[in-house]
Amino acid sequence: MKKKIKEAKLYNLEIPEKPTQSALFMGMNIFEYILDKIKNIRSSELENSLNNLPYSYFQQLLYYLEYYIRNNIEVELIGRCVIFFSILYQNQISNDKTILRYMISIEKHLKPRIQMGLDIINFNMKGIDLLLYNNNLREKTLEEYKNEKQQNLDFIL
Repeated sequence: MKKKIKEAKLYNLEIPEKPTQSALFMGMNIFEYILDKIKNIRSSELENSLNNLPYSYFQQLLYYLEYYIRNNIEVELIGRCVIFFSILYQNQISNDKTILRYMISIEKHLKPRIQMGLDIINFNMKGIDLLLYNNNLREKTLEEYKNEKQQNLDFIL
């Protein structure tokens, strides 16, 4: 918690208070409720749904999106939302200092997560390449073995 308070002070953000459960949010706290609503939107309809959100609501939602990314909660989904909003409201974001602070914080926390994902993908691709290379060697040696046996049989006959 102390780390989060230091980060909030560093970027001049609001210091987050501990969320409490509420009957209005079906026994969830506000962070869980908003995340649940975002997750319930189908992936194919996400951009259309976010497109209907006014800028004033986006300003309020950005606090929660930044919280999710900072705490590594559903980073891929929230990253999609942030990227869509940054394209949609590009001019307004560049003129609004408070929103810009949130976006800088999001960028700081999202970049390493994306880099980690790319590293994992590259590692997996290299593993697949190695397996294919070994498989090709096995096939080649099997073919060479069969050819050698065939030559020995031809020599005997």
